[in-house]
Amino acid sequence: MSPTFFGKVVDGRITFNNKEALNNHVSRFNGKEVEVIIKRRTRNVTREQYGYLYVLYNLVSEHTGYSVDEIDGVMKRRHLTVNRDSPFEWVKNKSQCTSQEISDFINKVRMDCAEHGIITPGPDGG
Repeated sequence: MSPTFFGKVVDGRITFNNKEALNNHVSRFNGKEVEVIIKRRTRNVTREQYGYLYVLYNLVSEHTGYSVDEIDGVMKRRHLTVNRDSPFEWVKNKSQCTSQEISDFINKVRMDCAEHGIITPGPDGG
């Protein structure tokens, strides 16, 4: 999987956020033809979504005795696995998800909580 680099276009010129990492990566292709795709960046997961997700994880952690990191791993494996039951199965990273995908993921975590008798607040705290 190729890394993704972010930047901003101002007056027709791109300024990259992490130019050093970009340059290091580009140097690996010295003398080779490359393909460059530029597209508008979509905001993925919001801070509010991460915050709420970790509220849920803490509740599950208190209920089960597992650490928040362990809960995160279990939930990602349960709900973010791509190509399930194939030789190319992999677990999608939360940072690769769109805001909608994370909303769906959070709803699945909430359903897991409900199935185990864990009462969760709504995303707005209620």
